[in-house]
Amino acid sequence: MNILITGAGGFLGRNLSASLVSKGYKVWAFINQILSRYNLPPTTKKVPERVAFNIGLFLESWYKLFHIKGKPPMTRFVALQFSRSHYFSHQKAKNDFGYEPKISIEQALDLTVRE
Repeated sequence: MNILITGAGGFLGRNLSASLVSKGYKVWAFINQILSRYNLPPTTKKVPERVAFNIGLFLESWYKLFHIKGKPPMTRFVALQFSRSHYFSHQKAKNDFGYEPKISIEQALDLTVRE
């Protein structure tokens, strides 16, 4: 499992949400592309899914037990999402509805990094 710790707002800016599916990106390659825009190294380390899941469970329980406001930085949901492969493509939308993206993923990244 790759680990990426994000702020409460997450790692996707509003300009990327419509563009994420425009090219069929593999999520970790996409995240590494974002990291490179901030001159950060790519993700290389892995944590077993069960370990990450248990860390998420511990942090969720800790926040609940001590009535800590906000969301924990790691949750079971995050562990499960980042431990599985995801691949996004807009091909079905293109075939069924004639969808065409308004801006490229590179343009969306530029807009997001700039903000």
